[in-house]
Amino acid sequence: MLTSRIRAAGRGSLFALSILLSAFTASAANPHGGPELHFDFKMAAPPSAAPAISAAAPGASGGGVPANAITPLVTLGVGDTVSVLIFGKPDLSVNAVVGDDGSIVLPLIDAVPVAGLSPSNAALRIAKTYSDGEYLVNPQVSVTLEKGTSQQVSVLGEVGGPGRYAVESRTTVFDLLAQAGGKGEDSADIIYLVRTSPNGETTRTAIDLGSLSDPRKDFPTIKFQGGDTLFVPRADQVFIYGEVNTPGQYKLQPGMTLIQALTIAGGVTRRGSTSRIEIKRRKPDGGQKTVYPKLSDPLQADDVIRVKESIF
Repeated sequence: MLTSRIRAAGRGSLFALSILLSAFTASAANPHGGPELHFDFKMAAPPSAAPAISAAAPGASGGGVPANAITPLVTLGVGDTVSVLIFGKPDLSVNAVVGDDGSIVLPLIDAVPVAGLSPSNAALRIAKTYSDGEYLVNPQVSVTLEKGTSQQVSVLGEVGGPGRYAVESRTTVFDLLAQAGGKGEDSADIIYLVRTSPNGETTRTAIDLGSLSDPRKDFPTIKFQGGDTLFVPRADQVFIYGEVNTPGQYKLQPGMTLIQALTIAGGVTRRGSTSRIEIKRRKPDGGQKTVYPKLSDPLQADDVIRVKESIF
């Protein structure tokens, strides 16, 4: 270690000596004077130095909400009940309901718009309002959603527990179905999102749950809004009776053929005949017609399939 220090000191001395020699040579070359020589040595920052980081003030954007705020998981809306806590000021801490105009009424500052904000951003706006009005100095405000009624979606139809369920900005279709107890056995793979716009116009969007298992299809990304309805209809059915091992009512799968339906019904009995099958099928006008199908023919909703006995 001592040897290393001596070598380092020697290198430093040689470097200083070389600078002095350069200055002396320059002076000798210009004995009558001339422009003064300046040696400006700058040390570069080490390559690994981290860049400086600047943080914007919390109230950089209008209303006391950060300009780079992350999309909130929960936003406040009309009818929500919130708890507003101001630290050190229990007389100003209240429970308030978001009114029809999207604001809450607080002591001293009256109405503060909070609809569409997350609880944390609403707290920033309230704190800024108290501070700008010179009611409080550097107020510390906390807002908690006590009861949410604005961000709820109705789930109806073939689910375990129909009802209204709270949603967040990242709630998926499967999250919502799980909250509702899952799909029923006879539910369809195509469900519908029903949404009413502020002008009263209703839209109906189909969601194909079967596309999740098909890599060729893109599963739609749905962002729910308060007041939406997710409707899970009953799947189309076919009815099979006669000479089959398990007669009954069965869910009609997309593209299901007669032979596939018979297989699901346990197959034809020994007394039955696959060449003596008839289908009662509903006509567009509401009436019925009798069809004598092939085993490869596709079935239609509400087909009534009868497998007859063999005549031999």
